Amino acid sequence: MASTFKAIEHVIPDQHIREYPNGTKHQEEDIFQLPIKQFIPINSLSPVPENSLNIIWVYGSGFPKETYEPLWEEDLYCNLLSRNVHTRSIRVAYCSNQ
Repeated sequence: MASTFKAIEHVIPDQHIREYPNGTKHQEEDIFQLPIKQFIPINSLSPVPENSLNIIWVYGSGFPKETYEPLWEEDLYCNLLSRNVHTRSIRVAYCSNQ
């Protein structure tokens, strides 16, 4: 992935736990943090075409997220590029409770 994409990590406030009083480490009012990774193609055109795709993706909890990342580069991104479809970025929201 390092050769095709530039990765930027974002963290935003996530859900409040109200149903489970002991669901957080300290206080019930604690806010989880949602990690989001943004993958931007290194060879993207400048300026980015208006019809470029932004792909927003959430992984399933049955598979580790590392198993999906090679699929973007080898299958999804290369397949779209061969069809002359430009990708602006791929954003992945990871589960905050895992």
